Amino acid sequence: MKKKDILIPVRLDEKTYREFCRFDTMVMRRRWFKPVLAGMICWTLALAGLLSKQPGIETPAGVLAGLGLAIPAMFFGLYALQVRAQAAERGLKDAPLVYTITLGDAVTVENNARAEPPVTLAWERLAAAYRVPGCIYLYVNAEHAFLLPPAHASAPEDAVWRCLTQRLGENRCFDRRR
Repeated sequence: MKKKDILIPVRLDEKTYREFCRFDTMVMRRRWFKPVLAGMICWTLALAGLLSKQPGIETPAGVLAGLGLAIPAMFFGLYALQVRAQAAERGLKDAPLVYTITLGDAVTVENNARAEPPVTLAWERLAAAYRVPGCIYLYVNAEHAFLLPPAHASAPEDAVWRCLTQRLGENRCFDRRR
């Protein structure tokens, strides 16, 4: 490691993991859209049925309105349970050291959870970086990201972000703290 390299030993806790999952699923992948759309369609059909004033339409309209609430509620509820179960399965309650990232001429990832050789990624291979309150998400591609909590870094958060914007370019770095 050179003197100018930034070392980030990542201790991943449940809260940071949950916030990343929410960001990745709801913001990046927009998976909230289909269940909400399905709920809105059910509500629209229920309202259209009630406005038609057809005899006996109240029961089907009520069922559709109930589905309009149940579909998004089930999606978000099951999603929250799944993320909580994943965090427990990964043993994040005690904030284990999962990997160490070195930002230098390339990005080096050392897996602390398993005995594997370090992986070196060229800056050109990385997709994007997102800065959110309390963490930076470094996406290798649409499916894989590294979480970089700046509190663990060998440099201040602004220096880490500056390094990423210089190496990736401002067109691939997005500050979402606002």
